[in-house]
Amino acid sequence: MIISSAASLLFYIFKSRIRAEKREELLAMKILLKILLAPAVAVLTFIIWIFTLVTHISAVILNVLSVLLAITSIIMFAAQHNIGSGIAFLVIAFLLSPYGLPMAAAWLIAQLIYFRDWIKEAVY
Repeated sequence: MIISSAASLLFYIFKSRIRAEKREELLAMKILLKILLAPAVAVLTFIIWIFTLVTHISAVILNVLSVLLAITSIIMFAAQHNIGSGIAFLVIAFLLSPYGLPMAAAWLIAQLIYFRDWIKEAVY
C-alpha cells in the first residue's frame, strides 16, 4: 500500500513537472509567433487602409458615371428607340453603381479584415 501511494505521488510530481515544461515551451512559441506575425499584421492593416481609401474614392467617381450612363440609356430608349444599346448601358450603369463593383471591392476588403482579425485572435 505504501509503495503504491509513493509511486502515485512520484507519478503526480513527474506529471506536473512535464506540464510546467510544456507550458514554458508553449509560452516561448507563442511569443515567437507574436514577434514573427506582428509585421505581417501591421502591413495587412496598412493595405486594408489603402484599399478602403481607394474604394471610397472610386465609389464616388463610379457613382457619377453610373448616373450619367443611366441618363444616357433613358435618352436612348426615348429618343432613338435603340433598345439593345439602352439595355447594355443600363447593365454597365448597374455595375458602376454602389451595388456593383464597389460592393465587390467592399466584400474583398471585409475578407481581408476577417483574415487579419483571425490572425490576431489566434496569436494574440
